[in-house]
Amino acid sequence: MQVLRLALMKLGVGNWTGIIESGCLPGKTTSQLNNQTQRMLGKQSTAEFAGLHMDVLKVGELNSRLEGPGITRKSGMIINTGGTKP
Repeated sequence: MQVLRLALMKLGVGNWTGIIESGCLPGKTTSQLNNQTQRMLGKQSTAEFAGLHMDVLKVGELNSRLEGPGITRKSGMIINTGGTKP
């Protein structure tokens, strides 16, 4: 998890090809990287973070504290219950 965290900080969220090509996580698939990133962020969708070079664990900590009527969780992760945004 720490290696992926550092790779996301250096190469950016969603840059699965770059992370795989870097060789820092041999044998991992894009799906595995995305799923682990979702868990670290505490959010099912990673789209809003695409390309950002950030500490996903800090964002995950903030997301874990979010509560309210617009927050729906599944398996501990915030999920999108609305339609797609235009």
